[in-house]
Amino acid sequence: MSTKRDFLTALGKKITALEKSLSTVALQCTTAEQEQRTRLVKRTDRLDALVTELLPDLDPKTIMALEKKLPKVITVKHIEGFRTEFLHQQEISVAEAMEKGAANAVRHCINTKGLQQLIDDGYGTPAYCTNFWQRKFYADWKRADEIIERFQKETWDQVVVHYNELTAELRAAQNALASARAHERPLHTTPAMDALILGKVRVQLKAALDALDPKPDWMRFIKYLDKQIGKHARSLMVLQKTRDGVQGSLNMALALRTKAVHSPVREVPRHYVTRVSRDSDTDILMPLLLYTMMSDHFSTPHDSASTTDRMTGHGGEFGGAGASQSYTETSSSGRGGSPS
Repeated sequence: MSTKRDFLTALGKKITALEKSLSTVALQCTTAEQEQRTRLVKRTDRLDALVTELLPDLDPKTIMALEKKLPKVITVKHIEGFRTEFLHQQEISVAEAMEKGAANAVRHCINTKGLQQLIDDGYGTPAYCTNFWQRKFYADWKRADEIIERFQKETWDQVVVHYNELTAELRAAQNALASARAHERPLHTTPAMDALILGKVRVQLKAALDALDPKPDWMRFIKYLDKQIGKHARSLMVLQKTRDGVQGSLNMALALRTKAVHSPVREVPRHYVTRVSRDSDTDILMPLLLYTMMSDHFSTPHDSASTTDRMTGHGGEFGGAGASQSYTETSSSGRGGSPS
C-alpha cells in the first residue's frame, strides 16, 4: 500500500506533465491552423486572379474566347441571358421603388381629413351642390381653409392641382412597373451597372472553376495548392484529436485530484501510484474518476465489491482487500486523524 500523499504527489506530476504536453500540442495546432489559413487565402487570391485574367470584361470577343476554354461552363448565350435578366430585375426594382414612393405620397395626401370628401363633392367647382344656407357649406369652407394652410397653398385650386399631380405620378409609376414586369421597356445600362454585372458573372465563373474536377492543366497551381491543403488538413486533424485527448486526460486528472484531496482514505493500492506515475499511462484516470464519482469518497465500507471490480478492474474496494481493510479500520476506530 501507499499513502494518499504518495498518490497525490504522483498525480500532481502527472498533471504537470499533461499541462506541458497540452501546451506543446496546442502550440503545434495553432501554428498548423495558421499555416492552413495562409494556404487557403493564397488559393482564394490565386483563383480570383485567374478569374480576372480569364474575364477582364464582358466584351463579346472575351466571352467567346472563354467559351472555347470552358465550353461546358461559360457560354455567350448564358452570359447574355444573365445580363438581360439582371437588367430586367433592376428595371423592376427601380419601378417598384418609384411606385411605392408615389403611392405613399398619394396616401399621405388622401389621408388628410376631409380632402377626399371635398374633392368627390366637387368643392370649388360648379359641380359642388351644397347651398350657402346649409350648415355643411360652412363646415366644408372651414375644412378647405385648414387643408390649404396644411399644404401651404394659397387657394383651393392649388390643392386640387397638387392632388391631381400626385395621382398622375402614381398612375405613371404603376404603368411603368407593369411594363417592366412584362419586359416591354427598353433596357438601359450604365458603366456602373456593367461593372456590377461583370462582378456577378465573375462570382459564377469562380464557383464553376472551383467545382471543376479534374482541374485542367492551366489550373496546375490550384491543383498543387489543393493537394497541399488536403495533406495538411489530415495532419491538422490528427493534431486536433491529440490536443483534445490530452485536454480530456488533464480534465480527468484535475477532477480526480479534487476527489482525492477531499477523501478520508489514507492509503491506496501501490499499483495505482505506479500507474499514475507513468508518463504514457492515462488509461487509469477514467476508471479511477468514474469509481470515485460513485460515492463521496475513494471507498466506503458499504461499496459493493462487484461495482468496484467493474470500475477499476481489480478485486476489493479501491483495488484490493488491503485498501478496504485499511479504510474500515481507520473509520471504525475513529482515531485515524485527518487524512494525509
